[in-house]
Amino acid sequence: MSWFRCMGDAMGSPWTLTVPPPVSETALAGLPDMCASLLEKCEKQLSRWRDGSVAQLNRLAGRADLDPGNDLWRDLIRLSHLSLLTGGAFDILLGRLVDLWGFGPGGQKSGAEPPSVRDLKSAREASGIRHLHLDHTLRRARILCPGAIMDLGGVGKGIALEKLGNLLGGKGIRNALVSLGGSSILALGKPPGEYGWVIGLAASPTHSRDAHIQLRDRCLTTSGTTTGISTAKNRYGHIIHPASATPIPTGIRVSVVTRNPLLGEVIATAWPLMDDPHRSSIMQRYPGISIIEFPPGGGLAEFPGPIPGLRFKNNYGRVSLRV
Repeated sequence: MSWFRCMGDAMGSPWTLTVPPPVSETALAGLPDMCASLLEKCEKQLSRWRDGSVAQLNRLAGRADLDPGNDLWRDLIRLSHLSLLTGGAFDILLGRLVDLWGFGPGGQKSGAEPPSVRDLKSAREASGIRHLHLDHTLRRARILCPGAIMDLGGVGKGIALEKLGNLLGGKGIRNALVSLGGSSILALGKPPGEYGWVIGLAASPTHSRDAHIQLRDRCLTTSGTTTGISTAKNRYGHIIHPASATPIPTGIRVSVVTRNPLLGEVIATAWPLMDDPHRSSIMQRYPGISIIEFPPGGGLAEFPGPIPGLRFKNNYGRVSLRV
């Protein structure tokens, strides 16, 4: 039997699924449609812009609570916990700031002036996970502040990868590679004759394959500010620091290897914003995590986790690692 591949578009990115032989035809039957349907359902539930639970919560902000459904309820509990562990560096209620800085659908014109002090103060007051109330007795969620906006764009792919992994496992598929936009990858098992799935990493945007890692039953999540917006004076990446209400500079990129894709999304987003004590706390809490940092100049990657440090060669020679 040959390799099985299917692909599509979801959550603003292309997705691909690769399954190596051997695998039964029964397991593959209807799989492309199942994956597409699952991703569509995830996008509808998690998007601010579609009529799902997150959009409904935002509409009810400051007025009423909502039963978010079992799946989103569990996700909100986990995300609230992870926000605390990161010292608030990760936050799912920054929608007002996202829009103010021009990272929403309307965007911001290049060279525009940054937000005024008054507008920034107003958006900051209506931002922050402190405005989210979870009633554990009734299993209902409520955004307390009128105008506050939940935005799960930073973790949606991780939630979707979890569900895809469960779908594949339920069909008896133990070896597969799933990629959502190339920035969120789930590697199940391994291809025939290999230790794991070979994934290329780039030390800088100008070098597409500077190093390789082999993943087996792991996730690789990459987040960074290689793109962003330009104001009259500065250029900002799309990651907003909750404490300062200001986007961080461009040129920062982090890749995270974990067993859980949602955890990887959270850490990849929050890592550039966390102080050393919170970074250490995360590493101790979740042993086995590996962090790959790419400084703006490129050429260096560090693993504060259990894997020894890796330095790219000056000529960007290839380095193979097993995770």
